[in-house]
Amino acid sequence: MKRTLKGLSSLLLFLLVASSTALAQDARTEITNAYNAAQEKATSGNYEDAIEEFEDVYEDAEEAGLSDIQELVVGQLPRIYSAKASEAYKAFQANQSLETIDAAIEAFKEAQSAATEYGESSIAAQMANNIPQLYYVKSLVQFRQEDFEGSSATLDQAIAANSNYAQAYFQKAMVMRKQGLATSDIVAMFDQAITLADMYGQGQVSSRATDQAVQTLLFAGAQAVQDNQLTQGIDYLTRAAGYETDEADVFYRLAEAYNKRSLYNDAITNAQRALDLESGGVADKAKIYFELGFAYQMQNNKEAACSAMKNASYGDFRDPANHKMQFELKCPGTSGS
Repeated sequence: MKRTLKGLSSLLLFLLVASSTALAQDARTEITNAYNAAQEKATSGNYEDAIEEFEDVYEDAEEAGLSDIQELVVGQLPRIYSAKASEAYKAFQANQSLETIDAAIEAFKEAQSAATEYGESSIAAQMANNIPQLYYVKSLVQFRQEDFEGSSATLDQAIAANSNYAQAYFQKAMVMRKQGLATSDIVAMFDQAITLADMYGQGQVSSRATDQAVQTLLFAGAQAVQDNQLTQGIDYLTRAAGYETDEADVFYRLAEAYNKRSLYNDAITNAQRALDLESGGVADKAKIYFELGFAYQMQNNKEAACSAMKNASYGDFRDPANHKMQFELKCPGTSGS
């Protein structure tokens, strides 16, 4: 009787093991088939469904103790998230709207998160590097729509994601200028762009930021001089000159301001610098020669003043220069001499 019971126990154990093995094999087959189906969807570009199905496969494989299939899923998911993000950016390129760029940003964030979760550090870093650039692109869309407040806020997000993003600081300054913010604050933002661009070898960004900083200071300085705010105007224009600019108008406006301040030596120095830089014709140089002639006139240097006014006698400055030569300076060869 004992032998019979022992035999029955052995048979039962064998049947249980066989049944368990069969069930495990069935589970592996089912999960493998699900994995292959998810892979087909990924290959066909149906990334959303592929991601959902791969995540289900991962959970099922974990429950079944199929670590090898889990590893296969881990190798696939971050790349599919990345492909989905790239597809979202292509959709933005085809239809450049806020909705499509927002969708692209969200897709890249999801890809970064998935890559981090599944240990794909290189893909996570790639996604992270793209996100501030996507914010920058979004800010350009908002800028074109004249949503300057929104554009500024989006650029803040880009800078928060990458504090060394020179192009974002440049665009931030451009937005600030559209918003009519303080000249010094705008120029400070351009300066930050220049510093970072120089640090990371981005010569084009540095050059553009330098040019725009000069133009910002030139506009503000010329306006201040026109409004007779001479100290402020000279400060702005001197700062513009400090960028080692070859913009002739900066020095012309300084000559104008110094003449108004009765600082004629400074006016002459800046007028001569403006003439050296001015590449236009006689009409373009006329306004500079007029300021130069005026400075010489106020120094009682009649010969130099007459020579300068003769060169100023073109275009819009013909009549005022001729008036000075004839009636004030009484230059040789004029009817007033």
